[in-house]
Amino acid sequence: MKLSGHRDSSGDSYGSSRLFLGFTFPTFVRVVRSAMSPIRFPFAVCFLACCWSGVIQASGTERCLRRGDAVGVFYVTKVAGATDDGVAPGEQLCYRCRYGSRPLVMIFARRTGGRLTELVRRVDRAVANNQQSSLKGLVTFVGEDSRELKQCAESVAETADVSKVPVVVAQEPSTGPENYNLAPDAAVTVVVAKDSQVVSTHSYDVETIDVAEVMTDVQQVLE
Repeated sequence: MKLSGHRDSSGDSYGSSRLFLGFTFPTFVRVVRSAMSPIRFPFAVCFLACCWSGVIQASGTERCLRRGDAVGVFYVTKVAGATDDGVAPGEQLCYRCRYGSRPLVMIFARRTGGRLTELVRRVDRAVANNQQSSLKGLVTFVGEDSRELKQCAESVAETADVSKVPVVVAQEPSTGPENYNLAPDAAVTVVVAKDSQVVSTHSYDVETIDVAEVMTDVQQVLE
């Protein structure tokens, strides 16, 4: 199945106006005031504020990247691909830093198979064909077993015949970059960015990757 892209059309990141048990915070305070004695009320408000803050912070950390968000930096270990970029396999670096504000397609993968190889091949081909536009790509594997991730990266790079896009393993392998808040149930997450900001984010199962959808977004950042 195709998983949610975790977009929030309201535009806010679970701020203080969000509902809690069906109420906004000010309304909830008024309900508590009506039900408590004047002596206990201030202590109750203090307790509720602490709880509310925890709810907001927890919700905020779960929100995935969406359009307009800044694209954070993260470090990786190169495994394969991008044979002419001057970076040797095994070298650790921040490709995101290296690419700056250029148009960028980032693929974060927890599994192989399905249509992942096709997607990687198409992105690699797009990078090769759009060097004047400075399009860049990056395939990052995330998961629990670093040795297995390296094998997956090598296999995908070879099968997709990658030449321009680096295939890497995240230095935060179990979660991927923490500042990206990747959905843990998404086999593949694709982030398309330009001018260091997110243009689109898609999450898929490997079997249902919508390659055409991703490539349409890639074309948009080149226009």
